[in-house]
Amino acid sequence: MDRSNKEMFSEVIRLLKVGDKAEALPLLAKILKSDPNFVQAWYLLGMTIDDKEKKRRAFNQVLKLDPAHEKVLAIAKAVGDPYVLPAAE
Repeated sequence: MDRSNKEMFSEVIRLLKVGDKAEALPLLAKILKSDPNFVQAWYLLGMTIDDKEKKRRAFNQVLKLDPAHEKVLAIAKAVGDPYVLPAAE
């Protein structure tokens, strides 16, 4: 992860701590465009985004990059879906 992504990721965490999803989401998108293998950014995107299908894709990307990701596996188990979340209706 380059320095600018690291700084943006720190800013994302700060924004999420104060509940500012609207500002955090574009930064996450920018980070993932630059580094599509950044597992923690995918995880935070999944935790932050409200759209169920986008959330599902983000969590599935986490598992693609890190099949043993404990937090996403726990979410999958909690919702009873091996694909993490039910498809959007």
